[in-house]
Amino acid sequence: MSWGGMSIMLRKVVALFLAAMMSLSFAACGAKDNKTSRSSKGASGSASSEPVKLPLSRPVKMTMLAIPNSDVKLDDTLAMEEMEKQTNVQWKIQSVSGADLIEKRNLLLNSNQYPDTFMKSYLDEGTLNKHGSQGTFVKLNDLIQKDAPNLTKVLAERPDVRQAITLADGFIYAFPEIDSLTVGSNPLFINQKWLDALGLKAPTNTDEFYEVLSKFKTGDPNGNGKADEIPLICTTGTSINGLYPYLGITNYGHLTLVDGKPQYIETTDQFKEFLKFCKKLYQEELLAKDAFTMDLDQQKAIGASGDTLGCFFEAGAFLTVGRDRDKDFPALMPFEKDVYPIGTGTVGGTFAITDKCKYPDIAVAWADQWYSEEGGRLAWMGVEGETYKINEDGSWDWILGKYGDLGTLRANASIQGSAQHPSVQPEIWMKNVSDKNELKVNKERSKIVEVGAKSFPTLHYSDADNKKVANITADIDPYVSQYIAEIVTGRQELDESWDTYIDTLQKMGLDELMTIYIKVYEDAVSQ
Repeated sequence: MSWGGMSIMLRKVVALFLAAMMSLSFAACGAKDNKTSRSSKGASGSASSEPVKLPLSRPVKMTMLAIPNSDVKLDDTLAMEEMEKQTNVQWKIQSVSGADLIEKRNLLLNSNQYPDTFMKSYLDEGTLNKHGSQGTFVKLNDLIQKDAPNLTKVLAERPDVRQAITLADGFIYAFPEIDSLTVGSNPLFINQKWLDALGLKAPTNTDEFYEVLSKFKTGDPNGNGKADEIPLICTTGTSINGLYPYLGITNYGHLTLVDGKPQYIETTDQFKEFLKFCKKLYQEELLAKDAFTMDLDQQKAIGASGDTLGCFFEAGAFLTVGRDRDKDFPALMPFEKDVYPIGTGTVGGTFAITDKCKYPDIAVAWADQWYSEEGGRLAWMGVEGETYKINEDGSWDWILGKYGDLGTLRANASIQGSAQHPSVQPEIWMKNVSDKNELKVNKERSKIVEVGAKSFPTLHYSDADNKKVANITADIDPYVSQYIAEIVTGRQELDESWDTYIDTLQKMGLDELMTIYIKVYEDAVSQ
């Protein structure tokens, strides 16, 4: 046998061994916990028609697979310890690193060796669809109505959230993370010091934007006597498509709405105008010459090396230019109202209950505690008086204390980490005054949301449609990206290549793709 064959066999043996060890751990815990649950006075069983009352009179133990907060196990966090005190629900948690999570999670599911629950385990819609339809994940609609009053209240107030977590078959299989309405794409940040040095104001339309970029290029705004300014930078991670909403295109991925129906952006007349504008920027060296090959880490390296960036896309300016210079880079507000894409702030798949769980109603009641204002604070901020304090004016501050830095504090105190979690963002969250950078970006995003477009419904696909979409977009998406790069950089001429481009998209299955998109969209808005 070749070394490659032996290596593959070895990996399979190791994977099976890991699954066996994890299943033994879950099974041992489950046997003990189920006995405890049955004998616990006041522990509501799965057949109970009465709502679960917390805290339970006696402890109930269940099993969970979860990603840790950095190097801190979830069961060692202040938030989980406090929630145990409030509910009397105890968890045996199997921690899996982010790098290994998907493989191990799928291995457990496919081998029928899985725990009572999955939390912070990246349960994408395809996984929920597959294992929900097979009965592995419990249908939560009725249980939420009976045992989750906090989440039920939020869903009544936020029908967009209910639509987002209800899959194509009409069932809810997992609890979500619910944040405030948010921007659907990263904002464009602009160098305020350069505007001030040149006596300019932030642009309010496309023509002014072009003029500002031109003067950034020629006016030596950083004052070093060198032509080293980069007026606009884009990367493979923060694509040039981020300009869509600043050029009048409401973009929901590759879709926009025309007369209330989804249309593929990259076939529209607006898209052609977008290409012409971007080509003009590239030819005049207002757009970085390596915009189509540079990655986000390279942008950050440039941002940290000196004052050479005029405009860039980012989740927050400080992530590229550093916390000290963050104040010098405000987010550029949209030029038009009702154009900038806005997201529901909902992430599904953060907590799911399996058919191995003997007391799913208790698991639901426990998870529901994270959806009150107090539970949201516990999930996001830790314990009041230990990790944060409320000020007299209603704002709040972190208490770094023994933790020293914010990253360490949040890893130890909250259930936040490198994966989304079941919770609702507390209303007070936006009033943090300790982290000036976060406060700034939250305020800027909120301003954009106020003038943005109506949030797009979440599209839920059947397994068959999901496979078709995946197969078609695997061809179309890279082709569109390549076409944009070739037109903008001048390797192809727009008018001469357009018909061939459209014909190629159709041959790749664009018409079938749009038929699916339109049907799924109409199903979503009719809910």
